Amino acid sequence: MPLNMDKEALVELIETAFKNVRLGDGIGIFEAEAIDNYASEKETLKARAKDRKEWKNWTEIPREVIETFCSVLCFVDLEGMRFVLPAYMKFSVENHKTNASASIDSPIYALSSNPVFVEPEVDKCFTKEQYVVFAKFLKFMVLDAGEDYVDSFSASQAYEKYWAKYDSNMA
Repeated sequence: MPLNMDKEALVELIETAFKNVRLGDGIGIFEAEAIDNYASEKETLKARAKDRKEWKNWTEIPREVIETFCSVLCFVDLEGMRFVLPAYMKFSVENHKTNASASIDSPIYALSSNPVFVEPEVDKCFTKEQYVVFAKFLKFMVLDAGEDYVDSFSASQAYEKYWAKYDSNMA
């Protein structure tokens, strides 16, 4: 049995685990970018409305948006993380060898140190199946993507420290 899954299987796992996830009342990409840029309350509310207008499902977020907004995972809340993180993970898996965007490493950093993952409500927001996806994503970034393409050191640390316990076929 291989140590890790291929990228197509991992993308399918991401899509299945996060199927039908909606933004709800969470902070989306445009609102997070507005927060990062210290936008006025009016501009932030406009960005929030744009998040809800642009896409209903995380799978509708265009690659160009993910490429451009590399720091938003630092500014989303728990609901926003559940909505945006799968898009960034999928982007990273599919593009780590061909794209130089800083967004490639964004989900690695989110899974290693984002404070939303220690909030009391985190287990009500994410499922065990989604935790398994996080573990497998990080392991893929270490074993398959590697240090030539991603911050595999941070991915390895996050995997070992937080997510390995959810990986059913640990090597």
